[in-house]
Amino acid sequence: RMSTSGADGDDVVGGGAELADSIMAVLGPAITTLDKQVLLTRHSQTALGARIEEVSTLLTALLSDSPCEMEEVVRKLDDCQRRVASSSSRLVALVDRLGKLQREMAREKHAHTKDIHAPPPAPPKR
Repeated sequence: RMSTSGADGDDVVGGGAELADSIMAVLGPAITTLDKQVLLTRHSQTALGARIEEVSTLLTALLSDSPCEMEEVVRKLDDCQRRVASSSSRLVALVDRLGKLQREMAREKHAHTKDIHAPPPAPPKR
């Protein structure tokens, strides 16, 4: 049933155009920012795709070249590792010996200093 309050159907509070303008005023800057970010992402993806193609081409070229002799490289690495381990054990032994020498020197110095600063012996009782 129609209301007879005196208001006709064409009077709508907060009309559709005003509501749409208000919503666009609020959401417009966010949509513009989002659109810019989408465009930047597209450009970034395009650049990434080109870079991936470059790397793929480079890898294909590397694989087509003659492979290097891995056994020789592994043998050299093993030899270097053995030499480093040998040098390390020698250094550890040297540090141990130096520590012992320093302790002996400190003992001798302490004994010598103790003798120098000791009071003279008491004369014998007669």
